[in-house]
Amino acid sequence: MITRARLQEIGPAIRFFPAILLLALLFLLQAACSRSGLAGARAADAGSTVSPPDAQPASDMAPTPPDTPLADAGPDVPTLPPDGSTPDSPSLLDASAVDAPPLLPVQYAMTSTITTVDGGYLSGSSPPPSHGFSMMVDWGAGTITSGSNGTAAQVGLRQISDTDWEAIDTIAFSLGPSIFPTISYANLKLTRGNDGCTASAGGSYEQLQGDVIYRANIRASMTNVPDMAGPVLTVVPASPVHPLAFTDVVADELLPASTTGTLAGNAASVVLTPAPSDSTIGVSAFGLRGMALAFGSLYSLKIHPSAVDLTGNPTLYFPNVSTISDPGVLTQDGFEGTVEAYMVGFAPITSADPLPIPAGDRAIAAPGGSSGGCNVRFTSRLKVKAGASNVKLTFIIYLAKSGWGIDSGYSYYFTVAVPNGSAVSTSIASLETTPLDKPWTGDPPGSDVNTYGDLLEAALPLPSDTAGEVMLDIQQLCPQPGPRPPGIVIDDVRVE
Repeated sequence: MITRARLQEIGPAIRFFPAILLLALLFLLQAACSRSGLAGARAADAGSTVSPPDAQPASDMAPTPPDTPLADAGPDVPTLPPDGSTPDSPSLLDASAVDAPPLLPVQYAMTSTITTVDGGYLSGSSPPPSHGFSMMVDWGAGTITSGSNGTAAQVGLRQISDTDWEAIDTIAFSLGPSIFPTISYANLKLTRGNDGCTASAGGSYEQLQGDVIYRANIRASMTNVPDMAGPVLTVVPASPVHPLAFTDVVADELLPASTTGTLAGNAASVVLTPAPSDSTIGVSAFGLRGMALAFGSLYSLKIHPSAVDLTGNPTLYFPNVSTISDPGVLTQDGFEGTVEAYMVGFAPITSADPLPIPAGDRAIAAPGGSSGGCNVRFTSRLKVKAGASNVKLTFIIYLAKSGWGIDSGYSYYFTVAVPNGSAVSTSIASLETTPLDKPWTGDPPGSDVNTYGDLLEAALPLPSDTAGEVMLDIQQLCPQPGPRPPGIVIDDVRVE
């Protein structure tokens, strides 16, 4: 340390050596700053680039002697590249890493443009020019989930390039409430982009006509928009509907598998059955199986816990279900008075008509149907007294002698149903019947043009939930193809 006294002693010398002294002070100051700055920089910025051993010092100062300790800089920390990425991650300046969207599930509203290609055969029917459907694509899990009109399916998905994927299996769609027609997409390939995906597929279109399935090969190109709309619900058949003719409420896309539905009427609520009934993927229809509605009723559709698709988009419109007008209660007098019943194809007959009357002077009858289709139905409301167990009636079947023969095995179905309750149906071949003596002598009326079966009495058990009233429904079924169904004469309907 240079004291003030010592400075006075050497003052003359300083005057003679100013340049030497100035250079010495600058040298000492530079050396001290270099040592303290290097240690501080290592402690404060562990990520700074360290010069390799053979690098030249930043100044012309002498290297720090080996025995001179540096300030402790702490544990070594890996250095980061200038773009800020880590050794185990892509560079933040890598355009492909920045642009690639994450592999999250996405629900697409797809529009498929369909063209027919060589192969297959259709008779009187062609594929629709376009097909709209909803499709959930889980890119990370590798699945495609979709369904509509009572179907649900999930197929595997595998990646074949940076942007291209393909479905492992065929995925099929029903185009209506019945199984046919259907569109099946095979070799479905998807190209994934920042704004969605495009797709292409082969496949087939199938249509049922009679008992023959016709098929055409198709090609499809698909575009999409994000699915932002909830399921659209449709009543099948359209209201007003016969109490025993209502079948389903169908959805154009999947709802969660736990979703259920009911029809809530003024008098009672009817529980609907989800379809597919055993699906863990989702449901796309709610049907009425083994149940009946009531005449002249209005029902509100209720979906529980809520009507949403697989991504939570809600349904905005809920259709109601209404039934046809109440025909009144049938008087159990053997059709001798006014017939209070719903009748299509059936009509009252009298002893003046060329058909046999099983009892009394009046009955109802329906002619035989034609091969290829028919619409013949009788439905009556019947009061049930305490202690009754069956609905009983008498009937005889007939067919014109010029026909193919009597096909009675499956031509009529008899149903006893509780309004807003259970319904039990039995084919004519499975009825519990008892032969009756014929009230006419010789051949029955009309034997010159008709062939007749036996006169029979049928007993139809009441459903277990009967409470004061049931409906008797007799419907003619027409097989396609096959012999035309016979005509039938019915009399003496009653509850006993």
